[in-house]
Amino acid sequence: WRRGLDDPALGEHVRGRLRRTFATDGGEHLWWEDDIEAAARAGALPLLAGEAFGALDHMYAIAAMRHAEGREGLSAEAYELLGQLLRVPEEYAWGEALKESFAERLRQVMGSDGPVPPPRWPGDE
Repeated sequence: WRRGLDDPALGEHVRGRLRRTFATDGGEHLWWEDDIEAAARAGALPLLAGEAFGALDHMYAIAAMRHAEGREGLSAEAYELLGQLLRVPEEYAWGEALKESFAERLRQVMGSDGPVPPPRWPGDE
């Protein structure tokens, strides 16, 4: 990938082939595509994936904890939006692992007697 991307004659062909593996079908250029290309060029895709999943895990845990605390202090719309946010990963292969990561964190904080997943979990309503 690095040699092909750096070659002026082949660069666009290699870039097109590389993007077929992660870009959208609509031809739309998404903000993360340049980062993926740069990581592929540098041989750093595992590092990039680790950073992305770490950030996702952190954000999901914050949103999930707020949802688990209940609707108090939130409008019905805001609470429903949190539920929608938590349902996003359901269709992804890694979605269940993300929910399990949060459940394990919650178990550690609440002790083994804590309900996991918590009551009112999105999709359980």
